[in-house]
Amino acid sequence: MSGGRVIAALLVVVGIGLVAVGLVGAAGAFGGPAGGATPSSSPHAAGSPTSTPIATEPPMVVPSPSPTPTAEPTVAPTADVEALVRAFFVELEAALREGRAGDMVDALAPAVIDRYGRAACEAQLGGQAPEPSRAFEILEIGPPGPWDYERDGLSTTIGDAIAVRVRVTGPTPSGDATTEAELHVQLVDGQVRWFSDCGTPLG
Repeated sequence: MSGGRVIAALLVVVGIGLVAVGLVGAAGAFGGPAGGATPSSSPHAAGSPTSTPIATEPPMVVPSPSPTPTAEPTVAPTADVEALVRAFFVELEAALREGRAGDMVDALAPAVIDRYGRAACEAQLGGQAPEPSRAFEILEIGPPGPWDYERDGLSTTIGDAIAVRVRVTGPTPSGDATTEAELHVQLVDGQVRWFSDCGTPLG
């Protein structure tokens, strides 16, 4: 074969190859496989009505949980403390009505014993006459806080005294009367302790 014919034959082969490449490229541009064949890597079955890529949702960003806010300390007494205080005043009321005030010596606050001595408090409360009209109606129970226990010219600061606003009924020089007052108690080792005047201070 002459050299011109060889070159012509090569050009024909190259031209056919270029046409084939062009067809494949065009098929890919419109999303369909050349010649209708289904490529093994295609995620869609043959004959799918569209070859447009399916839009996917962006990955969900889960926000980090916010830190749980720390609760502010409450100024109200807890239910347990309130129940203890109410129960104590029921007991104190019964003891005073029945002339058993001496039974309440063990419930006196430590500051009272320190000031007067146990013997003086036993004598003072043990000699108290019955008060059949004595009654305590609790109106409000406050949170523990500082309070000055003042009697007989002496003062002791109680750091965790509980103020109790009450309506008190009892004997007075002019007969039974009802008045409002702020009394104080203290919680010591889970027990309610009260404050009183036991007469003459020690020393």
